Amino acid sequence: VAETLPHSEWLHLAKRVPIGRSERVYHGRENRPNLVVYNNEAEWSAYCHKCHKSGRVSKQYVVIGAAADAAKPVTDPPRDAVPVLRPGAFSEYDWAVGSFVVRKGVVPSMLPPLEFSCTRKRILLNANGSLLGRDITELSKVKWVQYSGRPWFCLGPRNAAVAVLVEDTFSAYKVSYACPNVLVVCCLGTRLHNSLRLHVRQQCVILMFDGDSAGYAGAATARRELPGRVVLDRCAPKGLDPKDMTIAQIRAHLEV
Repeated sequence: VAETLPHSEWLHLAKRVPIGRSERVYHGRENRPNLVVYNNEAEWSAYCHKCHKSGRVSKQYVVIGAAADAAKPVTDPPRDAVPVLRPGAFSEYDWAVGSFVVRKGVVPSMLPPLEFSCTRKRILLNANGSLLGRDITELSKVKWVQYSGRPWFCLGPRNAAVAVLVEDTFSAYKVSYACPNVLVVCCLGTRLHNSLRLHVRQQCVILMFDGDSAGYAGAATARRELPGRVVLDRCAPKGLDPKDMTIAQIRAHLEV
């Protein structure tokens, strides 16, 4: 029987992988990615083809009453989405959506036009071509669902000298609001896709991932994947996401 891998060596990597997918990553100082991490409906798991060790962590979540649909994300966009938080217009969902985004550290004026699906209990927003849905019940095991578009998006001027990379959609809009003269790239996680690395090849890159173990590990990996670049590590303060910071704190933290 294969010996269990310590969670500290792989769990943060598995959580970066979209649900239903797997990814090969490096495990230690190897010359090839031998560790395969999985993100399945019920668990995260990993297996290393070099040391023949494995690991497994079950997902624990609770579904209550009408929130059951929120725990079953569907990849097709919902058909019942209605506009919310529009100036001069009223929706019965305005209060629920508005209070949710404020709790997440942003205000509606920072975000693009929003829609809401009553059946999915998700906010929908079009982030420069990527259609995203965010659960507002906090009961779903999948906070964000991407319905279409590439697995990252940009905000701000394309020819900016500085590109700030963040993990989360709300963080991206808040950092862009605080620093409109920089290019803000939302990685939708901590993984840097090949097309993203090409997109920021002309910029000085600032990594502003979340202030937790996954963010720190993601920033360390990103630095290795951007050799020869000017890359600055400016992860959010410990325990915070960029969206948790004030506008003044974001500007001071980035010094741009």
